[in-house]
Amino acid sequence: MDIAGSTAFKSSRRGEVQPWLPTLYRFFSEFPIQLANRYQATEECPRLWKTLGDEIVFVAEIADHRQVSMHLCRFRDAVSSYREVIKEADKKLDLKGAAWLAGFPVGNAMLTLRHGAGNALEMEDFVGPSIDCGFRLSKHASPRKLVISVETALVVAGTGHKGHDKPAVHVERGEELKGILGGRPYPKLWIEVPFKDSEKLHKLEETLFDPPHPPADKDVFDYCKLFIQEYGSPLFQPFIAGDSDFSEQPAGYEGDMETACALWKNLVPAGDGEPKGKSTTPPEQQVKREIAKLATIPSGQPTTKKAPKSSRGR
Repeated sequence: MDIAGSTAFKSSRRGEVQPWLPTLYRFFSEFPIQLANRYQATEECPRLWKTLGDEIVFVAEIADHRQVSMHLCRFRDAVSSYREVIKEADKKLDLKGAAWLAGFPVGNAMLTLRHGAGNALEMEDFVGPSIDCGFRLSKHASPRKLVISVETALVVAGTGHKGHDKPAVHVERGEELKGILGGRPYPKLWIEVPFKDSEKLHKLEETLFDPPHPPADKDVFDYCKLFIQEYGSPLFQPFIAGDSDFSEQPAGYEGDMETACALWKNLVPAGDGEPKGKSTTPPEQQVKREIAKLATIPSGQPTTKKAPKSSRGR
């Protein structure tokens, strides 16, 4: 989740001392609460991962493929609602977001790092090609278009139920994402964040500039599946262990899992977490122990969202 127009906003009132601070502080403190309020008590709300400048990044673990659509709809509705709040400071301000999936522990890695006095503070981080791709993808979002990754679109289009928790996926010709797919165009897939009736100019632009109807789910699903098969890494066929529709493991996954586990265990012996032939300080030993636990994580596919996700929602 990012504030569109924030750079110009912070530079527009020169000579004043941080006139933009109340707006940003309100955004960082209020938006996560508004997002959480859209979830029922039985639903797991995405948690705050980190802040980057004017951005808030959320993360959620996916146990059922239908949760992907649910998170997107909750996030979309929160953005649409909070848009009115951010515009109270300046009508030129707006919000934009993106969401993507990332598989663990084969394609990407989750790290739990400890720091501070007595290692009392804990920091969770996610690294890997899917994370890099998601951040690149987020740069192409706009206030109306909540951009999603190919894997996210595949899961949404493959979700059978209809209704409020099933967003429509729009498709546009892609463009290059720096460092992703070797310069090949990455398709622009997005769900709509609707404008209010009072925003007449934006609503008219929707009619004039974009197709009135998104493609059929089957066409989106087939396209995303073939695109992943054609271009490969860092793209991946998403699966969730035990899921009703997305439980099939990609070809060669078991071998990749063994390789990943062997890599971790070679870096960090199971005994005390200390690398072979090296001496480490106590904080480093703690980090190594945390990393070593990754070798025993089940073969499911959590999601990061920025935003989204993820999965990281953004």
